[in-house]
Amino acid sequence: MRSLEGSLAEDYCRLEADWLAQRQTEKPLGEAGGGTQTHLILLKNTALSHFRRTTLTEVQFGPMKLFKDPLQVLLVFAKEDSQSNGFCWACEKANYRCSMARTPESALECFSEKHHDLVIIDHRHSRHFDAEALCRSMRAVNSSENTVIVAIVKRPDREEASVMPLINAGFNRRYVENANMMACYNELLQLEHGEVRAQFKVRASNAIFTALEQSQDAIEITSEDQVIQYVNPAYESIMGYQQGELIGKEIIEVPKSEKNKPDLLETINSCIRKGKVTCNPLLVLVELL
Repeated sequence: MRSLEGSLAEDYCRLEADWLAQRQTEKPLGEAGGGTQTHLILLKNTALSHFRRTTLTEVQFGPMKLFKDPLQVLLVFAKEDSQSNGFCWACEKANYRCSMARTPESALECFSEKHHDLVIIDHRHSRHFDAEALCRSMRAVNSSENTVIVAIVKRPDREEASVMPLINAGFNRRYVENANMMACYNELLQLEHGEVRAQFKVRASNAIFTALEQSQDAIEITSEDQVIQYVNPAYESIMGYQQGELIGKEIIEVPKSEKNKPDLLETINSCIRKGKVTCNPLLVLVELL
């Protein structure tokens, strides 16, 4: 029995071939041709929509349920070799969207256009290009903040080298050359469920903080030791403080003000000491665990 994806793909390819054949013979599309073209477009959109739904990965982040597209991976290798082939095979096996660049210029152009989740740069052959300079250039792109960049390094002959030059250049981690296909595949899986997944959650957190910044309610976030870590603009306006006066201070150290009555502060402190989240029409306090 054919799967839905296979059926949609076959029907789409058949209709596309018929439509292209009509155009090549320069026959007027007419009513039938137009209907075929319209059916083709609708079927293509249906197939793409279904494919997108079935390829999204569900990620639970606290109370949020997030959905992530398949990983976009950029491989930067000046020449094809067993190592680049190993990662190409691994990307295909993992159903990642993979791009290959041979030069720093094409790598930067591709990265600026697609904003890959993961970039793997060949650091083994400095005569081809400067991998660290390329990594710095990528980090200068605004969208690179949440991208994981990996350096492929040579297997050390003697002593282990420090990773600090790589970290200073902007790499997140290194991979000691190993062209074994399953080793490449396992590395990609660990990256996806480790650093890449963490960066995806960081992007979600940034979206949450953007919402907090726009909220009309006063919001304060504290550590488990009741040290203030964040207040939003509405908090500053309602409570009469500037952010710089509060961040890093314990709640009991907050000075009294005309807007911030002692009984209100005591109520806040009492609720937080009891481990409760305080919420009223104007004030929301959250303790970070």
